[in-house]
Parts: sequence; C-alpha cells; structure tokens
Amino acid sequence: MLATKRLVPLGIVILFMLSACGGSSSSTPAPGGGGGGGGGGGGGGVTTAELTGTWKSPCFLEDEDPLNIVYLIITVTINATTITGVADIYDQSDVTCAMMVSQEPLDTLTYTLGSNVTVDGSVDGITTATEMDIVDPSDPSENEFEIAAIKDNKLYLGDTDGANDGSTDALRPTQLDGSSFLTKQ
Repeated sequence: MLATKRLVPLGIVILFMLSACGGSSSSTPAPGGGGGGGGGGGGGGVTTAELTGTWKSPCFLEDEDPLNIVYLIITVTINATTITGVADIYDQSDVTCAMMVSQEPLDTLTYTLGSNVTVDGSVDGITTATEMDIVDPSDPSENEFEIAAIKDNKLYLGDTDGANDGSTDALRPTQLDGSSFLTKQ
C-alpha cells in the first residue's frame, strides 16, 4: 500500500496512498500538519503528468499497532508507471515530527489510471476523480482499487473506511478522503 493505509493511503496514496509500515490504520494528522500549494486542478481527472513527482504527507499518528505507536511522514515519488517511497518514523512523543528515529523504504508499486468518476465535491470542492489501480508486484494479491484527485498540489485518494475499502474493483471507493492527502514538493 502507498502509505500505512495506502497513498497511499494515494497513502495515495494514498494514499494516498497507502504495506511496509503495516496495512491499514486509523491514522490521525498531527497538530500543525499539512499545507497547500498553488496549481492543480481537480476538475478534469488526474493524468500521469500531474502525478509525476515527489509527494509528501503531513506528520501523522500511526496507531494501528498499540505496541508500536509512532508518528510518520511518508514521501513518495511517482513516475509514469511506478510509485516508490520512504516512511520517516518519529517517536510517539514527537507530535511535530522534529527528530526522525528511523526510516523505512516502502514497497515499489505499479499503477494504472482508468476512467474518470464523479464524486460529491465534499473534499475541497472536487467533483471528478480518476480510477487508479495499484499493484504490489512482489505480492499481486495486494492490489488496491483507488480513486485519486489533485487540487492545489494536494493528492487525495479514496475514502476506504466502510464497505468500499478498495480491496476489489467492485469495492472501489466512491468518494475522496479529505482527512489525509499528500502535497507535491
């Protein structure tokens, strides 16, 4: 998966998003995390050209494993067909992600973009997202069926909470997750 949850989380992740740090999570943004940039669109779907580049998450709490609660910053690099990345790991008391304690590479993933789909506009006013199929070549059973949208240099992925968890094409998310995003660097 892209990040701890996907994008990717895109991880997006996102993913955002979106395996090296451990499956899905109940990630919570840290205080003061995030930021935007200029550019982006969000009105006509996502293209490979828009995805290409380096994307970074805000500092967030990874609390899926109660014995290993940490803060993370995920950085991914996306090119025409692959997603690579690293997870910067911070101590559970480091809510601002100031002193990294370790870094773990994320699995290299491949992706393909599909059709544009309509979303409800509840995330940053975005009404069009693009289907994104993400594959872990080392474990094809870990496919993820996502949607993605970019606006103001923020990459949003699908809301995988609930029934539409992205585990199959039929269970692809139908709306974006506004609580997590990656920012283009």
